[in-house]
Amino acid sequence: MKRLATILICVLLAIGMNACVPDRIPAMPQTSNSAAAPEAATASWEKKTDPVTLTIAATNVYLGPDIERPLWAEDEVSRRIADLTGIKLDILAGDEASSIQGMLQVIEAAEEFPDLLFVQADEEILHLSDPSYSQPLDELASQYCPDFWDSLDPLEILNNQQADGHVYTLRRGYMTQEAYDDPAIGLQPPRTLTLRRDLLEKLGQDMPKSVEELEKLLQLVRDQGQALGVSYPLRQCAVADSPIAEWIGVRRYLTWDEEAGLVRTPLRDPNWLTYFQLINRWYREGLLILPETEICWRNDYDLPWAYASEETISASKYYERAMGLEFATATGRVSVNESLYPVRKKVNGDAAPFAYIMVEEPLTYEGEIRLQAADHRAYWDEQHTALGYTRGGLFITSGCVQRERAILFMQFLKGREGAQLVSWGVEGIHYELDDQGNLMYLPEYRNDEDFINEKIHALSEHGVDYWNWMDNSWVEGRLDASPVSYYTNQDALTLHQMRVRAGQNYKAYAAKNKNPVFHFAEPAVGTEAYTAYIRLQDEWYHGAWELVHAPSEEAVAEGWEKLMGDMTMAGLDSLEAEMTVRFKDALPPYQAAGYFTEIKIGS
Repeated sequence: MKRLATILICVLLAIGMNACVPDRIPAMPQTSNSAAAPEAATASWEKKTDPVTLTIAATNVYLGPDIERPLWAEDEVSRRIADLTGIKLDILAGDEASSIQGMLQVIEAAEEFPDLLFVQADEEILHLSDPSYSQPLDELASQYCPDFWDSLDPLEILNNQQADGHVYTLRRGYMTQEAYDDPAIGLQPPRTLTLRRDLLEKLGQDMPKSVEELEKLLQLVRDQGQALGVSYPLRQCAVADSPIAEWIGVRRYLTWDEEAGLVRTPLRDPNWLTYFQLINRWYREGLLILPETEICWRNDYDLPWAYASEETISASKYYERAMGLEFATATGRVSVNESLYPVRKKVNGDAAPFAYIMVEEPLTYEGEIRLQAADHRAYWDEQHTALGYTRGGLFITSGCVQRERAILFMQFLKGREGAQLVSWGVEGIHYELDDQGNLMYLPEYRNDEDFINEKIHALSEHGVDYWNWMDNSWVEGRLDASPVSYYTNQDALTLHQMRVRAGQNYKAYAAKNKNPVFHFAEPAVGTEAYTAYIRLQDEWYHGAWELVHAPSEEAVAEGWEKLMGDMTMAGLDSLEAEMTVRFKDALPPYQAAGYFTEIKIGS
């Protein structure tokens, strides 16, 4: 039977993972809106620790003679997991590829259905979320470890519930209420504004607190640019890739239009007109430089922006041309390596302090904080990996006989103790904690001084953050919030700490618009609706670029009205209608559980 199940799943997966997903998700039992309950003093997994072997196939585990990765129980992390849980993993692998093709080779090489299966692609997860292939985690938890299910964030359960009412996996990348309630944990802003700290000091100016103060500062830099050695008061990597839009009030996320009874995309947010009129004036007054042609980045919060044209110049050429010649830079995620670090080499020399300072708190506009932010994640998929979140889900397959130990193993991995061991490593061996509980890796596991990127350096070779089939957002959040972590390079350290503070501020605003139901309204990657959304965004972006370069404020207003008409003609209304159907189908179980009841769908 196992061989038959293996052949069946291989055939079905190989023909494209196109299983249909029913339209409506049934309601779950009533759950509380409170934060996830703390883990029990003695968790169920601790009561069953006799030795057991489970087989696993995972798309993120690489085996081979040239792969510098440990085998299970060879590194300190997995060895301790095995000692604590009694689980020995027999890893089935026949290919390095983290893809369904590689996974098929793993399954075929094993010639049997593994007990555990980890996949990363969204279509693979949806296909495996079926009793033909996987055992429902909610049923297993109810039978063997109800404390596991009770400890989960109720919204996380709802986010993973399938049309039959069951949960087959807990996808990685959801930020639980426990993480939201910890003030040390932030939510990284999708766009940033950085200023030259050294030039602020030369001008005798403080950091701006408002968009109006920023404008006066840019005017001062423009008038004294030659003496300051800069050519551009504000360099913006794209017309829309700037936090100034949110500070003025633009909502870059899906919203519910109660009057119309429709889901609305950010493309028609009326605050865009105010933003475009402002930066159009800045452009005409010499305060702003933009690329000569349209550049668009796939790093917006909820909009998977596409490149606007084949004539788009490369980011590297744009950076190279403008590097060190600007006072302020507005962009998406800022990298020391790509944009900030070279300024020291070019302008200030190695001994100078870090040249940039980030605007960590939202600027006011017309006397008000108008920042619009949201957290609509149910988990992160292909559209959202640019913000640093991973994806994937771990399944207990229908062929698993030791299902009790499998669900207890998942309870361990999801709980704080197991997640810390997987994600952080071993205290005293890989890291230590300061008096405030902040994690700092020991010197041999930190980045070298000349390593200026933000990635962990070589830790996976020691098993740290390698066996990461489940995640705990509090554990991940505390690692990201550490003021030191694995950084050694002072520039990278300074930028990291600014990001941490900015993320802590941003989270408070995103929490006001936290609704994962909108995630399910978005078109899935690879569908016709997604292609249509990309096409609409391209057209919108082209129009936006023209608005910024318009000859007058009146021309901007006229252009905006025309752009909205063009969007309607191009199919924006029908796209929003499709999103509305998906939103209405996904909403009932959340409202039955007491969430988002302020949204009135009507008949």
